[in-house]
Parts: sequence; structure tokens; C-alpha cells
Amino acid sequence: MKCNICNKEMKYFKEGQTCGWKCNSCNNIIVTTYDDGISMDDTIYTIFISPENSTVAKNIKCIAKILSCSFIEAKEILLSGQEINDLNAVQTHDILKQLQSTDIHFTTEPDYKHSI
Repeated sequence: MKCNICNKEMKYFKEGQTCGWKCNSCNNIIVTTYDDGISMDDTIYTIFISPENSTVAKNIKCIAKILSCSFIEAKEILLSGQEINDLNAVQTHDILKQLQSTDIHFTTEPDYKHSI
């Protein structure tokens, strides 16, 4: 996009909920709000880790990281199951992204409506 003041190329930026175009030559700026949908979602989610999951190392490490617990506790959680409660959409997204890199069985309630 070209600057309407100096006709130089403008650079796109995104910071939090603001995005726009900025000219590095004359500092002209065009700004608007950026709504990613997730940050506007006020749903409270619960993730259910199903019992009887595989206790391979990558699954144990993933649960230990998500729940900030020891590997022994993480292994027990994989075997017995656990709920992760009171999560906002951003927290849920971050956890689901980590869980998808494993073969851990889980569900969310309500169904998570954003793409991961």
C-alpha cells in the first residue's frame, strides 16, 4: 500500500487489538481495531482429559507443562482423567493447541468454536 502523503510504501502492523498501515518515511499512519473473535469470546470453557490415556513421555510432558505439575502427577492425570475448569477462550486455545500435538484424548464443554 502506498502512502497518500509521500507515495512511499507503507508497512502493515498488528499490536493487540490495533492494526493498520504505517509509513516509515513520513510517519503517516492509518489505524483501526483488530478483532480476532477469540479475545471477544466471554464463554467459560472446561477441558476434560479422558482417563486411560497413553503415558508416553510426550503426553506426560504436555500435561505437566499445561498444569504446572510433576511428571508423576501428570502420569496419574493421564491414567485417571481430570477437568481443567474456568478457562477463557484464549486459555482454552493455548491448551488445545498443546494437546493437539499429542494423542491425549480430551473434550471441551461447551464445544470450542474457534479454529486452532
